Amino acid sequence: MKILFYINTICHGGAERVMVNLAEQCSSHGHEVALATSYKSQGEYELSENVKRIVIAPEIGEILGNSDIHRKYPIAIKNALLK
Repeated sequence: MKILFYINTICHGGAERVMVNLAEQCSSHGHEVALATSYKSQGEYELSENVKRIVIAPEIGEILGNSDIHRKYPIAIKNALLK
């Protein structure tokens, strides 16, 4: 079975850790798994090579300087994208 998971980022957090664990578990049971995130950030949980990583908008991480601003100021993402 092909499975695609999506979460905004896999950086520091309970839901993020659960998403990574779920993707890894499904992969270990023989499923073809991809995990999509909006962007890459520093401090992300690691994925095994068995889980395909898809980054939808890598430029967001670059605009934010790979910081945790997305946690404190969600509007900053919108404003950065509108520039």
